[in-house]
Amino acid sequence: MTTLSVSAPALRALRMERQGLLSPAADAGAYEALFRRMQPVRPVAFSCPGEPPALVYRCEEGGRCFAEPWRAQRRLVKGRFQGGRVGYILADDWETMIAAYRRPADLGDPCLRHFYEFFRREAPLTIHQMQEATGWKAKEITALLHTLQQAFLVYEDQVDGDWERGWYLFESEFPQVTPGAVSREEALETLVLRQMESLGFADLETLRGFYCLPGRELKAAAGRLADRGLALPASLEGRDGWMRPQDAALLPAYAERPGPPSVFVLPLSDYLVLCAQAALKRRFALPDVLQYLLVDGEFAGAVRGKWRQGPHDLWEIALFLPAGEAARRREEIRAAVRAVYPHLDEMDCPLRAYGVGGGRPETL
Repeated sequence: MTTLSVSAPALRALRMERQGLLSPAADAGAYEALFRRMQPVRPVAFSCPGEPPALVYRCEEGGRCFAEPWRAQRRLVKGRFQGGRVGYILADDWETMIAAYRRPADLGDPCLRHFYEFFRREAPLTIHQMQEATGWKAKEITALLHTLQQAFLVYEDQVDGDWERGWYLFESEFPQVTPGAVSREEALETLVLRQMESLGFADLETLRGFYCLPGRELKAAAGRLADRGLALPASLEGRDGWMRPQDAALLPAYAERPGPPSVFVLPLSDYLVLCAQAALKRRFALPDVLQYLLVDGEFAGAVRGKWRQGPHDLWEIALFLPAGEAARRREEIRAAVRAVYPHLDEMDCPLRAYGVGGGRPETL
C-alpha cells in the first residue's frame, strides 16, 4: 500500500480547524462532537478538585455551560482511564471505554474481596460513611475504591463540585450497560479513528501518548482500519502514521489557505499536549512547566513556574523560536499568557528566546 506524504502546513491548518481552536463550538451539538472525539477528557490541570471538565478555548461559552448540566444529568460521567487517571466521558460511550480500559479486580485478595462484599451490601456510601462503618483510614478505602473503579465495579458520582461524593455499584446505576458488548478490538479501532479525525494525522507516539494503551494493540487496530480502507498509511516529516481517506482528500484545499497567526496557552491536561507529550519532553526538556505555548498551530515553548493555591509563581516564558521572530511577536505572546495569568506583569517573568538550535537563551 502506497504511503501518503503529508504537507505539514496543510495538516496544521486542518488540525486547528478540527480542534475547534480557530472556530470554537457555538452550540451544544458542536461541543458534544468535539468532546466525543477527545474523550476521556481530564479535568483542567491545576484546577480545583470537583471542577467540571473543559475543552479550553474550544467553546464560545467556555464549555462549562454544557459540562455542568450534563454532569448533573449524568450525560457526562467520571471514571478512571489512561493508566488509572480521572477522566470524563459521555455516558453512552461506557461500553467502548470499558472494553478499552477495564482492569479486572483481583477479588481473590482477601482485603479487596471483604471490602467489595461490604460495599455491595451497603452502597451507596460516601468515603466518610465507609470510614465510620469499617474503621479503616480514608487512604486505605480510597485505594480499594480506585481498584474497583478501574474494574468498572463501582461508580463515583461526581455531579457537582462537592468534595463529599457518593459511591455506587456500577451495575445498579448503569443497568443498560453491558460489559463485553463491544470487543476490545472494536473499541481500539474506534479510539484510533477518533484521534485520526481529531488530529488529521495520528502515529503510534500520539496514540500511546493520549490513550496510554499498549502500542502493539493500537498499531494492530490502525492496521485493521487500513485493511478495510478506513485509514491510509501516511508520513509526516519522517514520522509514519495514518490518516482518514476523507481527510487526505481535504489537504490540497488546506494547503492553499493556511490558518491565521495564533497563540494559545494550553494546560498540561489539554488534548494536544497529551498527544504530543513525548515529543514535548524531547524537544524542550523543560522542568516546572505550567502551560505549553501553541504558536501558529505548532508547540513553540512553555510558561514555567510553580503552582500555588492562589496566583501561581511565574518564572519564565520560554520560546523555542528564532530570536527575531520571538522579538517580533513578544507582545502578542505576552498578551496570550496574561489572559491566563492576569498577574503576569506583577511577576519577574521574562520572555526568553532559546532559538531553534539550543544554546544560551536571549532575554527579550
